[in-house]
Amino acid sequence: MSIELNGKLSDPLFIFANPPEKKPSRDDPHVLWFEAGKIHTPGIIVPESGQHIFIESGAWVVGAVSAREVEHVQISGYGVMDGSFNLRMTAEEMKQLFTVSNGYQAENDYQRFIEFYDSKNLTMDGLILHNSTTWQVVPINCEQVLIQNLKLIADNPSDDGIDIVRSRQVHVRDCFVRVKDDCVAVKAHLDYPDDCIVEDVLVENCVFWNAAWGNGIEIGFELHSSEVKNVTFRNIDLIHVESGAVFSIHNSDKAVVKDILYEDIRIEDAGHKLIDLAIFRSVYCTDGDMYPEDKNDNVSHTIWDNYLKVPAGKGKEHARYRGKIENIRFRNIFVLEGHFPYSLMIGYDDEHAVRNVEIENLQLYGRRLRNLQELKLHTEYAKEILLK
Repeated sequence: MSIELNGKLSDPLFIFANPPEKKPSRDDPHVLWFEAGKIHTPGIIVPESGQHIFIESGAWVVGAVSAREVEHVQISGYGVMDGSFNLRMTAEEMKQLFTVSNGYQAENDYQRFIEFYDSKNLTMDGLILHNSTTWQVVPINCEQVLIQNLKLIADNPSDDGIDIVRSRQVHVRDCFVRVKDDCVAVKAHLDYPDDCIVEDVLVENCVFWNAAWGNGIEIGFELHSSEVKNVTFRNIDLIHVESGAVFSIHNSDKAVVKDILYEDIRIEDAGHKLIDLAIFRSVYCTDGDMYPEDKNDNVSHTIWDNYLKVPAGKGKEHARYRGKIENIRFRNIFVLEGHFPYSLMIGYDDEHAVRNVEIENLQLYGRRLRNLQELKLHTEYAKEILLK
Protein backbone atom coordinates (compact mmCIF):
# COMPACT_ATOMS: atom_id res chain seq x y z
CA MET A 1 0.00 0.00 0.00
CA SER A 2 1.06 3.55 -0.74
CA ILE A 3 -0.60 5.99 1.65
CA GLU A 4 -0.45 9.62 0.47
CA LEU A 5 -2.11 12.12 2.82
CA ASN A 6 -4.03 14.98 1.21
CA GLY A 7 -2.49 14.26 -2.18
CA LYS A 8 1.02 15.02 -0.94
CA LEU A 9 3.57 12.91 -2.82
CA SER A 10 6.73 13.92 -0.97
CA ASP A 11 6.11 11.94 2.24
CA PRO A 12 4.21 8.74 1.48
CA LEU A 13 3.93 5.79 3.82
CA PHE A 14 4.59 2.40 2.22
CA ILE A 15 3.22 -0.77 3.81
CA PHE A 16 4.40 -4.13 2.49
CA ALA A 17 3.07 -7.59 3.28
CA ASN A 18 5.22 -10.66 2.71
CA PRO A 19 4.70 -14.39 2.94
CA PRO A 20 6.64 -16.07 5.76
CA GLU A 21 10.37 -15.62 5.39
CA LYS A 22 12.19 -18.66 4.03
CA LYS A 23 15.42 -19.02 5.97
CA PRO A 24 18.37 -21.15 4.95
CA SER A 25 20.28 -23.30 7.41
CA ARG A 26 22.66 -21.44 9.70
CA ASP A 27 24.98 -24.41 9.40
CA ASP A 28 25.27 -24.24 5.62
CA PRO A 29 28.85 -23.10 4.84
CA HIS A 30 27.65 -21.49 1.61
CA VAL A 31 25.34 -19.06 3.46
CA LEU A 32 26.50 -15.59 4.47
CA TRP A 33 23.94 -14.64 7.14
CA PHE A 34 23.18 -11.08 8.30
CA GLU A 35 21.08 -11.54 11.39
CA ALA A 36 18.19 -9.42 12.65
CA GLY A 37 18.54 -6.68 15.23
CA LYS A 38 21.92 -5.42 14.07
CA ILE A 39 23.41 -2.78 11.78
CA HIS A 40 25.98 -4.49 9.57
CA THR A 41 28.71 -2.61 7.68
CA PRO A 42 30.35 -5.19 5.41
CA GLY A 43 31.34 -2.77 2.65
CA ILE A 44 31.25 -4.50 -0.71
CA ILE A 45 30.13 -8.12 -0.46
CA VAL A 46 31.76 -10.18 -3.22
CA PRO A 47 29.93 -13.51 -3.42
CA GLU A 48 31.46 -16.63 -4.91
CA SER A 49 29.68 -19.14 -7.12
CA GLY A 50 27.16 -21.19 -5.17
CA GLN A 51 26.92 -18.71 -2.29
CA HIS A 52 23.70 -17.52 -0.64
CA ILE A 53 23.61 -14.04 0.93
CA PHE A 54 20.76 -13.96 3.45
CA ILE A 55 19.67 -10.64 4.99
CA GLU A 56 17.21 -11.55 7.70
CA SER A 57 14.10 -9.52 8.40
CA GLY A 58 15.16 -6.88 10.93
CA ALA A 59 18.77 -6.74 9.71
CA TRP A 60 20.14 -3.42 8.43
CA VAL A 61 23.04 -3.67 5.99
CA VAL A 62 25.13 -0.67 4.97
CA GLY A 63 26.93 -2.09 1.98
CA ALA A 64 26.59 -3.42 -1.53
CA VAL A 65 26.97 -6.61 -3.55
CA SER A 66 29.27 -6.87 -6.56
CA ALA A 67 30.56 -9.93 -8.39
CA ARG A 68 31.96 -11.04 -11.74
CA GLU A 69 31.83 -14.38 -13.51
CA VAL A 70 29.84 -16.26 -10.87
CA GLU A 71 27.03 -18.80 -11.10
CA HIS A 72 24.18 -19.93 -8.87
CA VAL A 73 24.28 -17.00 -6.46
CA GLN A 74 21.23 -16.17 -4.34
CA ILE A 75 20.44 -13.03 -2.34
CA SER A 76 17.32 -13.23 -0.17
CA GLY A 77 15.61 -12.19 3.04
CA TYR A 78 13.34 -9.35 4.12
CA GLY A 79 16.09 -7.18 5.60
CA VAL A 80 17.21 -3.74 4.43
CA MET A 81 20.19 -2.61 2.40
CA ASP A 82 20.63 1.09 3.11
CA GLY A 83 22.47 3.80 1.21
CA SER A 84 21.39 6.81 3.27
CA PHE A 85 24.37 6.44 5.62
CA ASN A 86 26.51 7.26 2.63
CA LEU A 87 25.00 10.74 2.53
CA ARG A 88 26.00 11.43 6.14
CA MET A 89 29.51 9.98 6.15
CA THR A 90 32.69 11.98 5.99
CA ALA A 91 35.20 11.21 3.25
CA GLU A 92 37.40 9.43 5.77
CA GLU A 93 34.54 7.25 6.98
CA MET A 94 33.69 6.38 3.39
CA LYS A 95 37.28 5.35 2.71
CA GLN A 96 37.16 2.93 5.63
CA LEU A 97 33.89 1.32 4.55
CA PHE A 98 34.06 1.31 0.75
CA THR A 99 37.67 0.61 -0.11
CA VAL A 100 39.47 -0.66 -3.16
CA SER A 101 40.77 -3.63 -1.17
CA ASN A 102 37.21 -4.52 -0.21
CA GLY A 103 36.19 -4.91 -3.81
CA TYR A 104 35.24 -1.38 -4.74
CA GLN A 105 36.67 0.34 -7.77
CA ALA A 106 37.25 3.86 -6.46
CA GLU A 107 37.62 5.36 -3.03
CA ASN A 108 35.22 7.96 -1.66
CA ASP A 109 32.37 6.87 -3.85
CA TYR A 110 29.35 4.62 -3.54
CA GLN A 111 28.56 1.91 -5.98
CA ARG A 112 25.39 0.21 -7.08
CA PHE A 113 23.53 -1.80 -4.47
CA ILE A 114 23.53 -5.12 -6.35
CA GLU A 115 25.55 -5.63 -9.52
CA PHE A 116 26.69 -8.72 -11.37
CA TYR A 117 28.93 -8.87 -14.43
CA ASP A 118 29.19 -11.81 -16.85
CA SER A 119 27.28 -14.19 -14.57
CA LYS A 120 24.39 -16.64 -14.74
CA ASN A 121 21.74 -18.34 -12.64
CA LEU A 122 21.18 -15.47 -10.22
CA THR A 123 18.28 -14.93 -7.79
CA MET A 124 17.43 -11.75 -5.86
CA ASP A 125 14.39 -12.15 -3.63
CA GLY A 126 12.61 -10.16 -0.93
CA LEU A 127 14.99 -7.34 0.04
CA ILE A 128 14.20 -3.71 0.77
CA LEU A 129 16.74 -1.44 -0.94
CA HIS A 130 16.60 1.98 0.68
CA ASN A 131 17.95 5.32 -0.55
CA SER A 132 20.54 4.20 -3.05
CA THR A 133 22.71 6.95 -4.48
CA THR A 134 22.96 5.32 -7.91
CA TRP A 135 21.59 2.40 -9.96
CA GLN A 136 20.32 -0.30 -7.66
CA VAL A 137 19.90 -3.75 -9.25
CA VAL A 138 22.11 -4.16 -12.30
CA PRO A 139 22.78 -7.44 -14.12
CA ILE A 140 25.40 -6.77 -16.82
CA ASN A 141 25.89 -9.41 -19.52
CA CYS A 142 24.13 -11.97 -17.35
CA GLU A 143 21.85 -14.90 -18.16
CA GLN A 144 19.05 -16.67 -16.30
CA VAL A 145 18.32 -13.94 -13.76
CA LEU A 146 15.33 -13.88 -11.40
CA ILE A 147 14.51 -10.65 -9.55
CA GLN A 148 11.41 -10.96 -7.39
CA ASN A 149 9.58 -9.35 -4.48
CA LEU A 150 12.10 -6.50 -4.09
CA LYS A 151 11.08 -3.12 -2.67
CA LEU A 152 13.22 -0.28 -3.99
CA ILE A 153 12.72 3.14 -2.39
CA ALA A 154 15.03 6.07 -3.11
CA ASP A 155 14.98 9.78 -3.74
CA ASN A 156 18.40 10.60 -5.14
CA PRO A 157 19.63 11.54 -8.62
CA SER A 158 20.46 8.61 -10.94
CA ASP A 159 18.81 6.13 -8.57
CA ASP A 160 17.40 3.87 -11.32
CA GLY A 161 15.57 0.92 -9.88
CA ILE A 162 16.37 -2.12 -12.04
CA ASP A 163 18.76 -1.70 -14.99
CA ILE A 164 19.01 -4.72 -17.27
CA VAL A 165 22.23 -4.25 -19.23
CA ARG A 166 23.14 -6.53 -22.17
CA SER A 167 21.47 -9.46 -20.40
CA ARG A 168 19.31 -12.36 -21.51
CA GLN A 169 16.61 -14.53 -19.94
CA VAL A 170 15.81 -12.02 -17.20
CA HIS A 171 12.57 -12.31 -15.20
CA VAL A 172 11.45 -9.46 -12.94
CA ARG A 173 8.25 -10.04 -10.97
CA ASP A 174 6.28 -8.86 -7.94
CA CYS A 175 8.50 -5.83 -7.26
CA PHE A 176 7.71 -2.36 -5.93
CA VAL A 177 9.89 0.49 -7.22
CA ARG A 178 9.67 4.13 -6.13
CA VAL A 179 12.67 6.08 -7.39
CA LYS A 180 13.58 9.51 -8.65
CA ASP A 181 14.77 8.16 -12.01
CA ASP A 182 13.79 5.23 -14.28
CA CYS A 183 11.87 2.50 -12.45
CA VAL A 184 13.10 -0.19 -14.82
CA ALA A 185 15.46 0.39 -17.73
CA VAL A 186 16.79 -1.90 -20.44
CA LYS A 187 20.23 -0.85 -21.70
CA ALA A 188 23.07 -2.13 -23.89
CA HIS A 189 26.33 -0.34 -23.26
CA LEU A 190 29.74 -0.77 -21.62
CA ASP A 191 32.71 -2.47 -23.28
CA TYR A 192 31.14 -5.47 -25.01
CA PRO A 193 30.92 -6.55 -28.67
CA ASP A 194 27.87 -5.62 -30.75
CA ASP A 195 26.50 -9.17 -30.65
CA CYS A 196 26.24 -9.08 -26.85
CA ILE A 197 22.54 -8.18 -27.01
CA VAL A 198 19.50 -7.88 -24.77
CA GLU A 199 16.97 -10.67 -25.35
CA ASP A 200 14.12 -12.47 -23.59
CA VAL A 201 13.25 -10.09 -20.76
CA LEU A 202 9.96 -10.34 -18.85
CA VAL A 203 8.83 -7.75 -16.29
CA GLU A 204 5.48 -8.55 -14.70
CA ASN A 205 3.20 -8.09 -11.67
CA CYS A 206 4.98 -4.94 -10.46
CA VAL A 207 4.05 -1.53 -9.04
CA PHE A 208 6.10 1.50 -10.16
CA TRP A 209 6.40 5.13 -9.08
CA ASN A 210 8.74 7.40 -11.04
CA ALA A 211 9.39 10.80 -9.49
CA ALA A 212 11.42 13.84 -10.54
CA TRP A 213 12.93 12.68 -13.86
CA GLY A 214 13.53 9.55 -15.87
CA ASN A 215 10.64 7.36 -17.01
CA GLY A 216 8.35 4.65 -15.76
CA ILE A 217 9.27 1.83 -18.15
CA GLU A 218 12.35 2.65 -20.20
CA ILE A 219 14.36 1.05 -23.00
CA GLY A 220 17.42 3.23 -23.55
CA PHE A 221 19.26 5.53 -23.74
CA GLU A 222 22.48 3.54 -24.14
CA LEU A 223 21.72 0.96 -26.85
CA HIS A 224 25.11 0.12 -28.37
CA SER A 225 24.44 -3.54 -29.20
CA SER A 226 23.13 -4.75 -32.55
CA GLU A 227 19.72 -5.71 -31.12
CA VAL A 228 17.35 -5.37 -28.19
CA LYS A 229 14.50 -7.82 -28.71
CA ASN A 230 11.78 -9.97 -27.19
CA VAL A 231 11.05 -7.77 -24.18
CA THR A 232 7.65 -7.97 -22.42
CA PHE A 233 6.14 -5.74 -19.72
CA ARG A 234 2.94 -7.28 -18.35
CA ASN A 235 0.42 -6.65 -15.55
CA ILE A 236 1.98 -3.50 -14.13
CA ASP A 237 0.49 -0.63 -12.12
CA LEU A 238 2.10 2.79 -12.49
CA ILE A 239 0.70 4.78 -9.60
CA HIS A 240 2.73 7.92 -10.39
CA VAL A 241 4.90 8.98 -13.32
CA GLU A 242 5.70 12.52 -12.28
CA SER A 243 8.03 13.34 -15.17
CA GLY A 244 9.16 11.76 -18.41
CA ALA A 245 7.09 9.06 -20.09
CA VAL A 246 5.12 6.07 -18.91
CA PHE A 247 6.42 3.99 -21.85
CA SER A 248 9.67 5.08 -23.46
CA ILE A 249 12.08 3.70 -26.02
CA HIS A 250 14.90 6.20 -26.36
CA ASN A 251 17.18 4.75 -29.01
CA SER A 252 20.11 7.12 -29.19
CA ASP A 253 22.49 4.61 -30.72
CA LYS A 254 22.67 1.87 -33.37
CA ALA A 255 20.55 -0.98 -31.95
CA VAL A 256 17.49 -2.36 -33.68
CA VAL A 257 14.83 -2.42 -30.95
CA LYS A 258 12.13 -4.87 -31.94
CA ASP A 259 9.43 -7.24 -30.75
CA ILE A 260 8.48 -5.33 -27.60
CA LEU A 261 5.14 -5.98 -25.86
CA TYR A 262 3.39 -3.84 -23.23
CA GLU A 263 0.28 -5.66 -21.96
CA ASP A 264 -2.34 -5.25 -19.20
CA ILE A 265 -0.95 -2.04 -17.73
CA ARG A 266 -2.79 0.47 -15.56
CA ILE A 267 -1.80 4.13 -15.13
CA GLU A 268 -3.16 6.18 -12.24
CA ASP A 269 -1.16 9.40 -12.62
CA ALA A 270 1.04 10.47 -15.54
CA GLY A 271 2.06 14.10 -15.69
CA HIS A 272 4.10 14.40 -18.87
CA LYS A 273 4.11 11.79 -21.69
CA LEU A 274 2.26 8.54 -22.22
CA ILE A 275 4.17 6.86 -25.10
CA ASP A 276 7.56 8.15 -26.21
CA LEU A 277 9.28 6.17 -28.98
CA ALA A 278 12.21 8.10 -30.41
CA ILE A 279 15.46 7.75 -32.35
CA PHE A 280 17.87 10.63 -31.85
CA ARG A 281 21.38 11.65 -30.89
CA SER A 282 22.20 12.09 -27.21
CA VAL A 283 25.20 12.69 -24.98
CA TYR A 284 25.14 8.97 -24.11
CA CYS A 285 25.51 7.61 -27.64
CA THR A 286 28.53 6.59 -29.71
CA ASP A 287 28.71 9.90 -31.56
CA GLY A 288 27.87 11.88 -28.44
CA ASP A 289 31.52 12.39 -27.53
CA MET A 290 33.08 12.23 -30.98
CA TYR A 291 32.53 15.89 -31.77
CA PRO A 292 33.40 17.85 -28.61
CA GLU A 293 33.43 21.11 -30.51
CA ASP A 294 29.63 21.07 -30.94
CA LYS A 295 28.59 19.29 -27.76
CA ASN A 296 28.15 22.22 -25.38
CA ASP A 297 26.17 24.29 -27.84
CA ASN A 298 23.81 21.50 -28.87
CA VAL A 299 22.71 19.84 -25.63
CA SER A 300 19.02 20.28 -24.86
CA HIS A 301 16.71 19.13 -22.07
CA THR A 302 13.41 20.11 -23.61
CA ILE A 303 11.76 17.08 -25.24
CA TRP A 304 14.32 14.55 -23.93
CA ASP A 305 16.99 14.84 -21.26
CA ASN A 306 20.50 15.20 -22.67
CA TYR A 307 19.23 15.36 -26.24
CA LEU A 308 22.11 16.34 -28.54
CA LYS A 309 21.13 18.29 -31.62
CA VAL A 310 22.62 17.40 -34.98
CA PRO A 311 24.36 20.46 -36.46
CA ALA A 312 23.06 21.72 -39.77
CA GLY A 313 24.44 19.79 -42.71
CA LYS A 314 25.62 16.83 -40.62
CA GLY A 315 22.48 14.69 -40.69
CA LYS A 316 23.91 11.98 -42.97
CA GLU A 317 27.18 11.92 -41.05
CA HIS A 318 25.35 11.08 -37.83
CA ALA A 319 22.82 8.74 -39.47
CA ARG A 320 25.34 5.88 -39.50
CA TYR A 321 25.16 5.79 -35.69
CA ARG A 322 21.37 5.55 -35.55
CA GLY A 323 19.24 2.45 -35.08
CA LYS A 324 15.61 1.48 -35.53
CA ILE A 325 12.43 0.84 -33.51
CA GLU A 326 10.01 -1.71 -34.97
CA ASN A 327 7.31 -4.24 -34.11
CA ILE A 328 6.04 -2.63 -30.91
CA ARG A 329 2.75 -3.80 -29.35
CA PHE A 330 0.58 -2.11 -26.73
CA ARG A 331 -2.36 -4.22 -25.56
CA ASN A 332 -4.93 -3.43 -22.84
CA ILE A 333 -3.53 -0.13 -21.57
CA PHE A 334 -5.77 1.72 -19.09
CA VAL A 335 -5.38 5.36 -18.06
CA LEU A 336 -7.54 5.28 -14.94
CA GLU A 337 -7.35 8.87 -13.69
CA GLY A 338 -5.24 12.00 -13.62
CA HIS A 339 -3.99 14.02 -16.56
CA PHE A 340 -4.10 12.46 -20.05
CA PRO A 341 -0.64 13.17 -21.50
CA TYR A 342 0.46 13.42 -25.11
CA SER A 343 2.52 10.82 -27.00
CA LEU A 344 5.46 10.96 -29.42
CA MET A 345 6.78 8.63 -32.11
CA ILE A 346 9.79 10.24 -33.76
CA GLY A 347 12.38 8.57 -35.99
CA TYR A 348 15.64 10.02 -37.23
CA ASP A 349 15.08 9.68 -41.01
CA ASP A 350 13.33 7.36 -43.47
CA GLU A 351 15.85 4.57 -42.96
CA HIS A 352 16.07 4.93 -39.17
CA ALA A 353 12.39 5.11 -38.39
CA VAL A 354 9.75 4.04 -35.91
CA ARG A 355 7.59 1.51 -37.69
CA ASN A 356 4.91 -1.12 -37.17
CA VAL A 357 3.42 0.03 -33.86
CA GLU A 358 0.09 -1.52 -32.89
CA ILE A 359 -2.05 -0.19 -30.03
CA GLU A 360 -4.99 -2.41 -29.09
CA ASN A 361 -7.60 -1.46 -26.49
CA LEU A 362 -6.18 1.74 -25.06
CA GLN A 363 -8.77 3.11 -22.63
CA LEU A 364 -9.01 6.60 -21.16
CA TYR A 365 -11.14 6.80 -17.99
CA GLY A 366 -13.05 3.69 -19.07
CA ARG A 367 -13.61 4.78 -22.70
CA ARG A 368 -11.77 3.05 -25.51
CA LEU A 369 -9.91 5.38 -27.87
CA ARG A 370 -10.93 4.96 -31.50
CA ASN A 371 -8.37 6.95 -33.52
CA LEU A 372 -4.87 8.39 -33.34
CA GLN A 373 -6.18 11.95 -32.99
CA GLU A 374 -7.68 11.03 -29.64
CA LEU A 375 -4.28 9.70 -28.59
CA LYS A 376 -2.76 13.21 -28.84
CA LEU A 377 0.07 11.70 -30.89
CA HIS A 378 2.83 13.59 -32.69
CA THR A 379 4.80 11.66 -35.34
CA GLU A 380 7.90 12.20 -37.48
CA TYR A 381 9.46 9.42 -39.55
CA ALA A 382 6.94 7.02 -38.00
CA LYS A 383 5.18 4.49 -40.23
CA GLU A 384 2.53 1.80 -39.93
CA ILE A 385 0.99 3.11 -36.71
CA LEU A 386 -2.30 1.36 -35.95
CA LEU A 387 -4.80 1.94 -33.14
CA LYS A 388 -7.58 -0.60 -32.85
